[in-house]
Amino acid sequence: MKQKGFAPIIILLVITVIGGVGYFAYIKGYLNYFIPKSNFNSIPIPPPSSDLTANWKTYTNTKYGYTIEYPSNYFVGFYDVISGNFNAATGAEHQLDMLPPTKDVFNNFLQIQVVNLKELNKTFIEVVNNNYKESKNHFQTTSISDLVNSKFAGYSDYEYSFTGQALETIGWGGVVTKGTYKVIFFQKDGNIYSIYLKDSDSFNKILSTFKFAD
Repeated sequence: MKQKGFAPIIILLVITVIGGVGYFAYIKGYLNYFIPKSNFNSIPIPPPSSDLTANWKTYTNTKYGYTIEYPSNYFVGFYDVISGNFNAATGAEHQLDMLPPTKDVFNNFLQIQVVNLKELNKTFIEVVNNNYKESKNHFQTTSISDLVNSKFAGYSDYEYSFTGQALETIGWGGVVTKGTYKVIFFQKDGNIYSIYLKDSDSFNKILSTFKFAD
């Protein structure tokens, strides 16, 4: 009697399991038919560009043999402090000015000057020390770093940074918007190169592209 009662229970369980499997198989088939699988993987997503200067332009100075890259919307040329005029680059400037679209010449700028040492009648180190001393002693300079001997574009250089409202360059001196500025000096082929710039990420990135053709 016990065996006869147990058999129907087994049969009932088997039917239940088979029915459940069939139900889930039906649901899965229904979903696959009416809800197609997404195909996002078939659409290629380009990786972000790691080259932040990919769309920049290149300025080439044929007279002194150097190049430097800059954003395409920047002004590049010579700014005449006396007349206030902007002159487009010719590729032979002894003074090159790089300015953002706002052309705020006394705030955001990068300037490269090239002067023959014979014209100054001073040694390279004399020019550097005099410039540093003028910046350090200027009443509008609020702080200044040490004069550091380092390397720039493969050449030994001297550089410093300062915070203030006055900038002393080899060619001119004047009032600028209060901020932090960087100054770099190095010499090549009898010329002294002096670079002045607002100490910001954008201008430091531009400066990092400076190089000589040789």
